[in-house]
Amino acid sequence: MIIDSHCHYNLSPLLENWSKYWVDAQVQNVKGSLVVGTSVTTSATAVELATKEAGFLASVGVHPDTITADQSIETVIEALEKLAVDPHVGAIGECGLDYFRLPNSPQADEIKVLQHEALLHQMKLAKKLSLPLIIHLRDTNNDAYWDFFSILKLVEPLNKPFILHCVSGPAKFINLCLDRGAYLGAAGNCTYKNADLIRSLLRMSPKNRVLVETDAPYLPPQPYRGKICQPAMIHLTSDFLEQELQLTKQQLLENTLTVFPQFGNQV
Repeated sequence: MIIDSHCHYNLSPLLENWSKYWVDAQVQNVKGSLVVGTSVTTSATAVELATKEAGFLASVGVHPDTITADQSIETVIEALEKLAVDPHVGAIGECGLDYFRLPNSPQADEIKVLQHEALLHQMKLAKKLSLPLIIHLRDTNNDAYWDFFSILKLVEPLNKPFILHCVSGPAKFINLCLDRGAYLGAAGNCTYKNADLIRSLLRMSPKNRVLVETDAPYLPPQPYRGKICQPAMIHLTSDFLEQELQLTKQQLLENTLTVFPQFGNQV
């Protein structure tokens, strides 16, 4: 049995035919999925889908890539907080820091400040509501990782775990996060031939701190690299983790249920 700890049934092209993609995933023994929001709008859609489908749990958050210089972070957080109290919500995120494209933006410094502000408020919201955090970090160097760590120290201790979605970053940073109760999200990109760094991070993690995820429609596993990732493809990533990293499906399931016990009714 598999629980997909990070999927975007609420985004195109999955949204338009989400029920078929969900049926296909169930054929591959997927019993549940965390449907992750990236904006107020897609977070509301995640909650709507989780209301319709018992196998879904919603996460509400604002992805750093969606933050613009003309945005009111306060207004965004107020909208998220209204969504987050819904009983179908099991996490806050996907939130974090993404500096990957900022060098090409004339408003890079301003957007970076807004990303920091949005992340801090979402971390505080997760702590207030006792919900896990889904963290997205991406950078051409390591600045985003250490900036996240500085913000984390402003709100810790958190009362629920945080998940480093599609894990990446320097080993020292990962170890410090593991010391603080983090879980590492293993998506389809861990199967790529050039993903030695990702695999090394997963290998150094305790086996009870890794979750399997698709990030569908993004990051399909190796046989389908470059194509749309479908939720059913998670079995390929799960098989890879078992064969290459000795992370059994049972271990991955137990790890996910530890963070998201709401899925216990589905297994």
